[in-house]
Amino acid sequence: MREIRGFFDKLYFTESVLGHACFEQERLRVPVSRIFLLAGHPLANEGYGPYEGEFVFDGVADSRRTI
Repeated sequence: MREIRGFFDKLYFTESVLGHACFEQERLRVPVSRIFLLAGHPLANEGYGPYEGEFVFDGVADSRRTI
């Protein structure tokens, strides 16, 4: 999956699997698999999924995950 910015709200997470988060300075990387796209996402022309890749969040000062 290539880098796409600004379309986080066009991702469908219900069946997604998040991997172990990796925190590097101010960057948080989270592997993700089985993610689907909603209509309006730029990659939807290539198919709605499932996709896999990683989420990258820059400028992160703290991260908490609650399950």
